[in-house]
Amino acid sequence: MNSYPALNDHFDEAWVFFGRDLTARMPTFRDADRATVVAWLSSIDTELLFGERWAEPPDAVVDDLSRLWANGKAIGLSASAVRWLQAAFRDGDPSEDPALVRDRERFVALLKSAIPRLPWREAMQPIGVIWSLGHDRELEYFAALADDPALHPKTRAEAAHYREICEDERAAREAQEGGIE
Repeated sequence: MNSYPALNDHFDEAWVFFGRDLTARMPTFRDADRATVVAWLSSIDTELLFGERWAEPPDAVVDDLSRLWANGKAIGLSASAVRWLQAAFRDGDPSEDPALVRDRERFVALLKSAIPRLPWREAMQPIGVIWSLGHDRELEYFAALADDPALHPKTRAEAAHYREICEDERAAREAQEGGIE
C-alpha cells in the first residue's frame, strides 16, 4: 500500500534527483508550509518528477509531498537521537553509575516496544542498537523477534541475523569461562 497515493511511480523513480532542493527550501519544520511546497513545485519541471505538467499542482500532490517531507524529517531526527543515545550509553561504564544502568535499560525497553510498530526500514537501526548495548544478553529477545509472524519478513531476518551473532558471542564467552580456547 502506497502511503502517498498522489505521488506516482514516476515520482518514486525521479525523487532522488529533486529531494535535496526541497530540503534546502525547508530545512526545518518551521520552514515547512503549503506555500513553500507550492512555490517549489512551480519552480521545477513537474513532468520530469511526476510525468505530467499542471497550471497549479493538485492539492493531493501538495499534501502528500508535505507529509513525505515531514515523515522523512521525523525519521531522520529520530535516527539521530537514537545514535546519540547509543553513543552516550556505550561510552559510559554502567557499572559505575546506577542511574546510567537504569536509563540504558529504559532506552532499550523503549526501542523494544517500538520495533513491532515500525516499518521494516526504520526497525533496522534500533535492532542494531539493542545488540550493541546488550550483545548476547539479548539472545532470547532476538530469537523471539525472529520468530514473530506478525513482523515484516525483513525485520524478522534482521533479528535472526543478530540472534546468530548472539549465539556465537555466547558460545565464545562460555568457552572462555570454561577454560576452552
